[in-house]
Amino acid sequence: MSIAFNDMNPFPMKQLQQLRAVHRERLEAELRELEQFKAEYLETRAAQDPVVPEGCTSEDEGDGEA
Repeated sequence: MSIAFNDMNPFPMKQLQQLRAVHRERLEAELRELEQFKAEYLETRAAQDPVVPEGCTSEDEGDGEA
């Protein structure tokens, strides 16, 4: 690692840090956008009444058979 970053130095650490910072900003922006989409979806879903198709019952609503 020492040879690669000090002797040969094809990728100066300053340049690597700048590239990492740029990519990190992009990723964080993308994650914020996805979180916003998720929050909007959850809000819309919570606002809707749960729709249960006719004839479908949950285990709790069964006819008492065990």
